[in-house]
Amino acid sequence: MTPRALFLSGAVVFTMAMVLGMTRTEETAVAGPFVAGQVTTRTYDVSGPDLATVERQMNRQGPFGHWAYARTSWDWDDACNVTFKARITLPKLVNRHRLDAAELAEWDRMIAVLTEHEMNHVRIGQGWATAIKRAGCDPAAIKRINREWRGKDGAYDRRTGHGRTEGVYLTKP
Repeated sequence: MTPRALFLSGAVVFTMAMVLGMTRTEETAVAGPFVAGQVTTRTYDVSGPDLATVERQMNRQGPFGHWAYARTSWDWDDACNVTFKARITLPKLVNRHRLDAAELAEWDRMIAVLTEHEMNHVRIGQGWATAIKRAGCDPAAIKRINREWRGKDGAYDRRTGHGRTEGVYLTKP
């Protein structure tokens, strides 16, 4: 299975688990041209009688002032065994029965897009780790790689308006 397929299947599994209310934390091993990789997904609870209330909660409770957040890191040892880790934080709608069917469908649409947006941040981090591994962990190459990759995450958010152009928003049905 390709790394992209593995990430996409993980996003689908996690999204379905959130929809069914089955998990709060999930860890997934990832494949790649590095020694080890892991994606951990955590959730924070939101609820309310309508989407406006849920949105206000996400604005207040979301990580670092966002509805969701992906943080990636990588490390390597003297043998250039690169370890990649990512942690995604997403909102989880509890008491789903409080929303009407149209609002629930809108929530499910948005959370699927938001999950994919955060997985794109993970893919950017994975690319950075892969570049380090391919360079043989050479210190001079790592400096060059860091300069090249440092702004890609922020550029992605600027290009997508933190996911809004991809569909990360809630509209009243």
